Amino acid sequence: MDGDAANAANLNEIDQKVLTSAETELKALRHAHNFYSNKHVAEDCFNCLSKQRQKLVQPVTLTDEQYIEKWKKEHPPRAEGKPRTDLITKKGDAVRSRAEILIADHLFVDSLVYQYETPLILGKYVFYPDFCVLNLRRRKTYYWEHFGMLDDPDYLEDNMFKLNVYAKNGIIIGENLIITYETAMNPFNT
Repeated sequence: MDGDAANAANLNEIDQKVLTSAETELKALRHAHNFYSNKHVAEDCFNCLSKQRQKLVQPVTLTDEQYIEKWKKEHPPRAEGKPRTDLITKKGDAVRSRAEILIADHLFVDSLVYQYETPLILGKYVFYPDFCVLNLRRRKTYYWEHFGMLDDPDYLEDNMFKLNVYAKNGIIIGENLIITYETAMNPFNT
């Protein structure tokens, strides 16, 4: 075996050892993830307490129900300027368009926690995103804007301004902002 062939054989042997080691580590990580990802030890301990004792204890982490209640208080639905419409969702919200009914009803049927047109204060601006949605598992808030009149230049300009303010405040399309849209010639559908 010449020098190049010997070096190649040594590299192949080293590569194989590294690969075996990496596979062993990956298996251990998957096992740990599976073990811990479904464990809610603190929440389970709190839930085992009687209702009277729960009132006396400050939980280490909030239960899902407690988190939802806290989130809803932080993201209340619009108080004034609600749409006067006969477009009502399955949840009972009055919305501005048929597309918003489709979105809201899908969120509701999928048991997702959401609020319609919650106030979003960004510096000197107050916006009312169409939907504010909670990903309970990740405990992350998403905003959802449906742009229903993109063929109207003034509407488009206003919403481009809004998207720029959102981006400057960390609300980014594809990260924590969902966008749907339609025009008169291309209506929204599921």
